[in-house]
Amino acid sequence: MLAVVARIICGIAIVFSVAVVPVAAQKGSKPNQPPQVVLTAPMDGAVFQVPASIVITADASDPEGPIADVSFYAGATLIGTDSRKPFTASWTNAAAGTYVLTAVARDRDGAMTTSAPRTVKVTAATASHSTATFTPSPDDSIVQRYVLDVFVSTANPATATPIASQDLGKPAPVNGECSADISATLARLAAGTYIATVKAVAQDTSSPSAPSPAFSIARTSTTTLGSGDLAAVADEAQPSEPAGATRERSRPGRGTVWATNASTNLVTAFDAATGDLRGTAPVGLKPAALVVPRDVGKAYIADEGSDTVSVVDETLVASIAAIALPAPAGRKPHSMSSSPDGRFAYVGEGGSNVVDVIDTSSDRISTRFAAGQPGSGIRAAIADASGDYLYALSRDDNRAISTFAAIEAATGRWLWALEFADAAEDAVITADGRTAFVSVPARNAIRRIDLATHAIAGDLPVAGTRPETLTLCTDGSTVTAASPGSNRIAIMGEHRATEIVEIIEGPTAARSLSGAEVLCYLTDSVGGGVMAIDVSGAIARRFRLPGGGIPGAAVIDPH
Repeated sequence: MLAVVARIICGIAIVFSVAVVPVAAQKGSKPNQPPQVVLTAPMDGAVFQVPASIVITADASDPEGPIADVSFYAGATLIGTDSRKPFTASWTNAAAGTYVLTAVARDRDGAMTTSAPRTVKVTAATASHSTATFTPSPDDSIVQRYVLDVFVSTANPATATPIASQDLGKPAPVNGECSADISATLARLAAGTYIATVKAVAQDTSSPSAPSPAFSIARTSTTTLGSGDLAAVADEAQPSEPAGATRERSRPGRGTVWATNASTNLVTAFDAATGDLRGTAPVGLKPAALVVPRDVGKAYIADEGSDTVSVVDETLVASIAAIALPAPAGRKPHSMSSSPDGRFAYVGEGGSNVVDVIDTSSDRISTRFAAGQPGSGIRAAIADASGDYLYALSRDDNRAISTFAAIEAATGRWLWALEFADAAEDAVITADGRTAFVSVPARNAIRRIDLATHAIAGDLPVAGTRPETLTLCTDGSTVTAASPGSNRIAIMGEHRATEIVEIIEGPTAARSLSGAEVLCYLTDSVGGGVMAIDVSGAIARRFRLPGGGIPGAAVIDPH
């Protein structure tokens, strides 16, 4: 308080009492409020393998204005700073160890807030070993020993004689599970596909676990045996090929139609030219999508009901791994695509705004990043032909908002995004990377997005089809839109008007089908399989699922 100031006017002393009021109080504003920040990726407890590449993302806001920047730390080490939404930092070549990640948000007035920490682990390369891990019998007190029995994949363990057995003894349980080294037993097996059980042996009786899904000794695999009763991990070296061998010899999947069965939890492979069944393999619950990356010899299936991604050997049509998505449950893997070179498979989580990136050489999740706004679920995540960009469609049912985002595939950084007040269902990208098509069922329309200008180019009406599933056709530019249970499809393209076609029974006699004759492959929920549709909308061939059921997804692997 400035108490007294005197001025002399006309010989009279006039006293002024003046209060000095802070500027902020004069304006009636409140003290600066600190920003808010929360880490959105990676998930707490995530595990990466050396050489790790970890994308760290955060959501930050300030009640009084924009955020100045967000800095990301591993312990006390600064990983990077970002001043633009979405706030992201890429940590490459992280060494093995356990790290505590935090994000520090700073507002324009200098106030800072540190996020809650998340702990991640980077592990060294896995040594070559094989371990059986199993849950002991409820009657473990009378069990004398446990025995591993291995059978060829086509055998019935209830009646067949095992081709290899190992006395596992009676290992002490750790956290409710027992483990035993089975490297020597598996090393004696010839290359091939097998199933296994673990048998509890008492004095006068024995009881085996349920048989495992088929697994291949020739590849690194993780196989669940008998509803969690036994898990075997086989990390066997891939035999070297003789000089002059070609990859094509190990990839006989040329011209293969793959289809998931949501009723029986199987994936089925057909010869595209003849319609012959190549084989089936068990996968996780409610398989919703699949992809066959180029030149890796494996198919990847999104198991929406079990939060896993199943890996199937393309040559043997046999399950060889189950990749578990991080906790908590409810991730609901809904969509799949792959990079053009086949190095990565992208998994869109329908139960969250996250895309998981699987390294197809190791079948491990190499990184994860937010590909939609918080509170949304991913409907589609597609890599473009260059492999540089990933386009993600997400939907927030609570806000009735859909977002189509262009994301840098290597870092998870958002480049641009479009929001629209419609419940979008699916998306595809043309092969030339110029146009995206998004299905909007409630509007009976397909939305076109110009990827060069980052703008909506208009809606294509598809009256009467209520389009949900979009399929990019064999020419790479034509798109079909279909609704489950309907016999009508919409056919459209970048420079092609929409045409509504009634699917009709066509020339389905046994004959070779060339790529030019088939427009696309569509799931057939009524007929229980897959339809090859020609340019007229006629069914050129049917591929019926063994034992019937409801198809979840279908793709053609032409390589």
